[in-house]
Amino acid sequence: MNILMFYKDKPSLDPIIYPYLKKHAKVFILSKRDGDLTINPDDTIDTKMLHDFIKKKKITHFFYVENSAYVPIFLNEFPIEVTKVMLLIDTHINKNRRLPYLALFDLILLVNKQQVSELRTINPNIEWFTYGGDTKAFYKLPKAEKKYNVVFNGNIIPWIHYHRFFMLWYLRTHGVDVLYSTATYQHHNKLFNESKIVLNRTPLGGWNLRIFEAMSSGSLLMTDIPSNNMEKIFIDKKHLVYYNSFADLKNKIDYYLVHDKEREKIAKQGYNFVRRNYSWDAQINKLLDILKRHKYKNFTRNPYYLSLSNLECFSFRNKALALKCLRSSLVEKEINKLRYYYYLSQYLTYLTATDWIIAVLNFIRVHFLTKPFEK
Repeated sequence: MNILMFYKDKPSLDPIIYPYLKKHAKVFILSKRDGDLTINPDDTIDTKMLHDFIKKKKITHFFYVENSAYVPIFLNEFPIEVTKVMLLIDTHINKNRRLPYLALFDLILLVNKQQVSELRTINPNIEWFTYGGDTKAFYKLPKAEKKYNVVFNGNIIPWIHYHRFFMLWYLRTHGVDVLYSTATYQHHNKLFNESKIVLNRTPLGGWNLRIFEAMSSGSLLMTDIPSNNMEKIFIDKKHLVYYNSFADLKNKIDYYLVHDKEREKIAKQGYNFVRRNYSWDAQINKLLDILKRHKYKNFTRNPYYLSLSNLECFSFRNKALALKCLRSSLVEKEINKLRYYYYLSQYLTYLTATDWIIAVLNFIRVHFLTKPFEK
């Protein structure tokens, strides 16, 4: 099995997955720079060069990891013999935002288990696949001093993570000392090791990487109960501690901060369980097993512009491509001018409002919720 993997710079999951994938399969890099094969800045690629590379390296799979509304426009350049695989990692994304991917990829590995059955009616080539623990980056530091009682490290994006903001505000106003940090990935392990409790709030009840990172570091993870039957895999008060309300969270923080032996016992059990069963090494083996046994099922592919022109598929992270695809749909007469200007006006209004909300929330986060972290 020879895999061509699209590789993005940080922040993304690619730099985390790549070393583990490379251990178990022959992997080549497709990137905008410094790859085995390079694409153009506008995401286009020379078709002959791509086909020659695929033939020479005997590529069987193209592997793409994504968590936003970005749709790679070079996908149609791949020969039919190459299986195009996408790992969709964001569990909180609306179903309609998934539609462009369903039309373009041959196999989709979906973290959000709740969406699998419904989306299989559009593309039957969908498999459930979970995250893993980056055990190279997250591990116990032997002499780590517990400097912090509770730490939370994560995004507060207004239309997705508003519940995280109110959670931190509730704890702060009820006397719970929480370190809210924006430490970079390479400093997470030190931060988690120096904390008695690592606090997590999943995005709209879905899985997230923090679950695996916190337990891989050996500190106690305290999280809400996500969907996808996570509580049947990670057992409450055995591997981690779940909370079901802000008040419940405060009470459990107060309890485990004074019951050191219980806290450390749960943390140790969670640490051993994740490293044994859900390390990225273990998950990559599961991924490769899915690729080997998967038998492609034919389905009717809808043009992706039909989904992309839906406002729910736009992303502020990908303004240029979204506008380009919208413009292309007008040029190709796939939508009329009235519809084009309707979507364009909605899109620009959405982006403007988003930018303002982010600016206000970031001001509050930086000036009222963040404490310094010693690197």
